[in-house]
Amino acid sequence: MSEILQGAFEGNVLGTRWSRWDDEEQGKHVPILTLECDVGAGDNAKKLFPSLFFDTELATQGADAGKSRLQISLEVLKSYGADVDPENPSNNNPAEFGPAMIGKRVSLYCDAKDGKQRCYLNRGRKPELKEEEVAALWAEMTGGDQNPKPAAPAKRKNVSKKPESDEDLVF
Repeated sequence: MSEILQGAFEGNVLGTRWSRWDDEEQGKHVPILTLECDVGAGDNAKKLFPSLFFDTELATQGADAGKSRLQISLEVLKSYGADVDPENPSNNNPAEFGPAMIGKRVSLYCDAKDGKQRCYLNRGRKPELKEEEVAALWAEMTGGDQNPKPAAPAKRKNVSKKPESDEDLVF
């Protein structure tokens, strides 16, 4: 049995494929975009297959509660730079979703259920800013100098409290 990964990982998208899930009880057909992701290297390399669901079922928990899985999936694609419009699903071409993701470095979350690997595609994270970028943004925002002076060390406050009465004294 292969090792089940748990936690957050980064992977590279190698390929994509579309499939469909048929919900016979509700008469729905849900398109699913599955990404083939390579995680790790050498003997630790593993392929993971997170999927994005494009249906109108609403998320009931978390930060996306109240949004459809269609909108959530479009937002995830957009976070990785795909040219999509999460606010207007009909303004998108699903044929472009897969090619837009090939070669992307993605954030994955893995866990297990019933002894089987599960993998979720997280939203892309914005790149970390360098110190000089932060300084430039700060100067723009405050109208100040791009090279702020270091903060003076904080002064210690003497926090001694006199009891209100003798009854407040602890013996």
